Amino acid sequence: AIKNGSRWALTAPALLAGSPPISYQWTKNGSAIAGAISRFLLIPSWQPADAGSYQVTIGNGVGSALSDPFVQLVTAAPDWDWRLPLPQGNSLFAMAYLNGRFVGGGARGTILSSTDGAAWAVTRLGVSNTISDLAYGNGTYVALSSFGDAWTSSDATAWTQRDTGIGRDGRGFSAIAFGVGRFVVVGNSGLVVTSTNGATWSTVNSGIAESLGAIAFGDGKFIALGSGGRTFVSADGVNWNAGATVARAVTSIVHGAGRFVAATANHVFSSADGQNWSQKTLDTTSSITALQFTGIGFLAMLDSTGGKYWQSVNGVDWTEQTTGLTLKAASTALTHGAGRYVMAGLAPETLVASSSGSTWARITPVESLDLTAVAVGPSHLVAVGSNGATRIGTNGAVSFNPFYVESYNRPSDIAYGAGRYVA
Repeated sequence: AIKNGSRWALTAPALLAGSPPISYQWTKNGSAIAGAISRFLLIPSWQPADAGSYQVTIGNGVGSALSDPFVQLVTAAPDWDWRLPLPQGNSLFAMAYLNGRFVGGGARGTILSSTDGAAWAVTRLGVSNTISDLAYGNGTYVALSSFGDAWTSSDATAWTQRDTGIGRDGRGFSAIAFGVGRFVVVGNSGLVVTSTNGATWSTVNSGIAESLGAIAFGDGKFIALGSGGRTFVSADGVNWNAGATVARAVTSIVHGAGRFVAATANHVFSSADGQNWSQKTLDTTSSITALQFTGIGFLAMLDSTGGKYWQSVNGVDWTEQTTGLTLKAASTALTHGAGRYVMAGLAPETLVASSSGSTWARITPVESLDLTAVAVGPSHLVAVGSNGATRIGTNGAVSFNPFYVESYNRPSDIAYGAGRYVA
């Protein structure tokens, strides 16, 4: 099920055989949906009335085939608050230091903000979409989410959903950059969308056929990276020209210290002009998931649980760094600001921070033992888990106290009744 108000798309199955042109017709509960004739069925704001059984008929001049039915549920989920872990436990996919604030984004419309990297405010947008990238300009924060959504805020706390004009074609956003007074967003199939205020958006006829996965602004120009490894260059975000080829599947690009820096796998590419690129291969088997340029230089985050990252002052010479932590899930982003490093990642390792870069601590506490069941009594909430682990907290409390019974068995359930807990 998805939460009502979410922007979400259903995707038709890929054809194993068949020659174009291919036609599509979506149905709901057996009735054709007017105008639903593309591979993607995008509904900008799902409501309970949209729940039902969906199918798509795919055809060409030879014949047609009907897909298996898919039942989509829509729920008005209750407003649950995170109590453990805090500040929240959804996976994070973006983290940046923007206009004096740390701002992070993640699953199920989660946005976090902090002025010091220690105390965090959590905003839930009330949708199922994932926040994937962030930018700041013209006094406005902009957050991107899946299926062409954009959200704006003046303080990184109160957010407003904006209509970007992306239609029911299934194209989505990949990345955002700000320069020459405008936000520029890139995405699938050469998609380019621009805005000066984050509220009103215009789709650009970029003339680019391949998907664009990353974008950066620097030295008076935007550089976007295509799926084939080619760069595309624009001085205004509207008119684009093909540039140099860097490498296939480049995943991220940033600008700082007079240099563009891009990354794919364990390779880093740097260029002073955006045309001539040099390559550096990092001594790691992990892939780079994100690049950031901060006040202390470039930071490269790895998709591993080893708690390691790479740092560079000039984008050319790189040094491996470590948090000293063994993470339970991979990290996805890393930034620095206000004298503090902040690392974001997948649940349960959503926030890890350091003021020195050498000593790191979890902002989001991670329970090292899996919990399997929970019961509520008149004054306490009790959770049980592996190796006889028990967590006890008062009802509604933020913190839990650990207690271990003398057993290595995993309790499978717990209940309360007649004045007694039984596990």
